[in-house]
Amino acid sequence: MHWEDLSQRIAELEQQERSERSKRPEEGEWRDVWEEDEEDLRKCRVAVVSSRFQHHKNLQLCFVNNSDSEEDEEKEVSKGAGQNGCRGAGLKQEVVSALRRLRDELLANQREGELVSLLLVRDQLRTKQDAMLLDVQDLT
Repeated sequence: MHWEDLSQRIAELEQQERSERSKRPEEGEWRDVWEEDEEDLRKCRVAVVSSRFQHHKNLQLCFVNNSDSEEDEEKEVSKGAGQNGCRGAGLKQEVVSALRRLRDELLANQREGELVSLLLVRDQLRTKQDAMLLDVQDLT
C-alpha cells in the first residue's frame, strides 16, 4: 500500500466533508461542537497513522530452546550476550547445535531402549539360574 497516497486521499475526503458542512444550513450549536471534535480526532488519527508507517524498522526474532542441559544453556546465554544470537551466522550455529542436541537425545533414547532390553534378558537369566539352583538343591 502507498501510505502517502492514502493520507492524501483521507485529507481530500475531509476537505470535501468540510465544504459540504459549510454548504449545509446550521443545525444547532451542539452539532458544530460535535463536528469540531470529529475534525480534531481525524487530524490526530492521520498524524499517528502517517508517523507509524514512516518509521520502518527491521524486526529480528530470537528463538530460545529450553533444554535439560545446563551447559548448553550457559553457552547460548554467553553467545547471546556477545553476538545477540540473532545474526545469520549465529542463527546457523543455533540450528546446528539444536540438531546435534536432537541427535544426541535420539541416540540416548535408543541406548536406553537397548539397556532396558538387556536388563530384562539379565533378569530372565537370573530367574532361570535361581530355578536351576533350587532344582540342584532339591536333588541333593
